[in-house]
Amino acid sequence: MKPPQPKSQALLAGIVAIMLVFSIFLSVNAQSPSVKPEITDLTAGTPVTGSNFTVRVSVVAVNGVSMVRLYLWFRVPPPVNVTETQYIIMDAASGSEYESNVEVPLDASSLNYYITAYDLLYATAPIEDKSDHVDSTDVISWQVRDNVAPTASCTPSLEILMGETIILDASASTDNVGVTNYTWAFQYNGTEIRLYGVSAVFRFLTPGKYAGRLTAKDGWDNAGTADFAIKVLDDIPPIADAGIQIYVTAGQVTFLDGSESTDNAGISNYTWTYINNGTLAMVYGVSPPVIFWTPGLLEVTLTVSDASGNTDASTVTVNVLSPSGEQEGGIEWWVYALAAMMLAIAVLGIIIIRI
Repeated sequence: MKPPQPKSQALLAGIVAIMLVFSIFLSVNAQSPSVKPEITDLTAGTPVTGSNFTVRVSVVAVNGVSMVRLYLWFRVPPPVNVTETQYIIMDAASGSEYESNVEVPLDASSLNYYITAYDLLYATAPIEDKSDHVDSTDVISWQVRDNVAPTASCTPSLEILMGETIILDASASTDNVGVTNYTWAFQYNGTEIRLYGVSAVFRFLTPGKYAGRLTAKDGWDNAGTADFAIKVLDDIPPIADAGIQIYVTAGQVTFLDGSESTDNAGISNYTWTYINNGTLAMVYGVSPPVIFWTPGLLEVTLTVSDASGNTDASTVTVNVLSPSGEQEGGIEWWVYALAAMMLAIAVLGIIIIRI
């Protein structure tokens, strides 16, 4: 019998090798049943806006781990709502653990992800059996901790007339995630006023200057503030009343009286002006003491003003008598009347005597 030819030997060796590989493959499959990888989420901590966050999992696969994938996205404010899904191959950490560091956006409100793990037989498994060599978790969500305070913004200085309604506007305030509360606070007539909302209205009936503060907060109670001031102007002038005509002897002290003057918000200044010996004189106060040295009639003008600068004036006549009871430039009327009366009595007496 002839020995096998070289080509026949090669063919025989190839057949034997194929049968051996197939036998090994059957043996491996027989020893390694189709068991999906087991995934356990080990992630801990709290994701924070603008910071890195580590996603960590444990993957156990009977047939060994081929690859672990992380699919993640973030919820952000409208109109975007959610970011595009990121696909990351996780790095082997220690033992059966895998991890990935992700950067949390400044405007994120939640972190969402799921994990997919593949074993070593996934690539060689038939199409109909591939699902036996891969597994995925459900979606896992983490609420993102926001540590960025809002920037509160409003008009710093406002000026209105008394009785007008003011509209406070905080629409220029900003936040990385969104402002959830606006609080306006100021003192009014001894009471703390608190208003709420991105815009607030209030009617000021009392003139004055009012300092306030806007506080803007987000859902994590981070707060930003902005100060503002409101000046309420009084456009109603006071009513000046300089009092009734004054009789005083030259050189004696008398008191001017402006106490009957009135104003809706209160008078802040009383100024009295008059000509004294040819010189303009001024005194201040609701009822200042004065001395007039020159007999005669003179006019004293009272000017009152309120805190908003509104003014009014009133005049009073001062009759300054000489120490002898005479005015400069003549005798008082009652002196003439008395003389006339005495003359009449004398004439009447003469007539009676003659009769």
